[in-house]
Amino acid sequence: MTDHTQAASTSTFLFPDRLYECYIFDLDGTIYLGDNRLPGAKRLIEKLRELGKKVVFVSNNPTRDPKMYAEKLTRLDLHTQENEIVNTVVTMTQWLLQN
Repeated sequence: MTDHTQAASTSTFLFPDRLYECYIFDLDGTIYLGDNRLPGAKRLIEKLRELGKKVVFVSNNPTRDPKMYAEKLTRLDLHTQENEIVNTVVTMTQWLLQN
């Protein structure tokens, strides 16, 4: 086995050397694809929450509001509150109101 192959095969089993207080995940293509939750997404999100880490989801799709995203994630068995969702509509609206 070459050094490159060894590094690639062992890196699969490496764990992070630290955890952060908050994790931000894109939705479509990262947590779900269409109407299907992606493999490992539920386990990852649940573990982070179990460890007391804040989890936030973000989307640049302006056709849905945070409530719709929270409902979709909950349907996909990732129980999510509306305040855990950030998208362009909410962000722009807040900015316009403040400025």
